[in-house]
Amino acid sequence: LEALSMGMSGDFEIAIEEGATVVRVGQAIFGARSTPDSHYWPEAEEGDPTMSAARSGLQDER
Repeated sequence: LEALSMGMSGDFEIAIEEGATVVRVGQAIFGARSTPDSHYWPEAEEGDPTMSAARSGLQDER
């Protein structure tokens, strides 16, 4: 396995400890997005389990 991608800005230390070789750290470097998530996912409603997992990393960092 050449690359193991996991983790984001909010949990990058744990991802590295677990062996990640690629970690997304955009918000840690650039800050939160100025465009709200609803711009990218307009059909998503609060409490929608299909989107909450996909966006949980973004929401945790704000």
